Amino acid sequence: MGGAVRAKNMPIWEKASPAESAAWLLRRQWATRQEPGRASDVRAHFLRHKRSGYVVPLDGCEWADWDGNDDLLFAKGGGLYRLALTDLDGTPTVSDARLLVDLSGERFRNLAAPEAAKDWFADVPLDEALRIT
Repeated sequence: MGGAVRAKNMPIWEKASPAESAAWLLRRQWATRQEPGRASDVRAHFLRHKRSGYVVPLDGCEWADWDGNDDLLFAKGGGLYRLALTDLDGTPTVSDARLLVDLSGERFRNLAAPEAAKDWFADVPLDEALRIT
């Protein structure tokens, strides 16, 4: 069954880095990709320079956000990366990022929530809350 793939543009979200002199914005754009018999949401992430408007695509990025020290954290291909924009001379690229952890070999498994985690207002010691059985 053939047919054209159509994309319907959806909202663009932008977030400035937490630094007061933030030069870059993180941009996330959603689109709905419609194929015969199914539709799926697609996210694209970009960095956009406030003054120049220059855009750096974060190809293959599945999630991105700023951390508290003005670095960009993003997930791509099972890895979590840090891009320190303040350490760069010139325009950043995804290849400038440092891999923090590679989780690509990990697999999800179902775990039952501990009883203490089932009560939203419970006072649970941190070591107990983090215990995985």
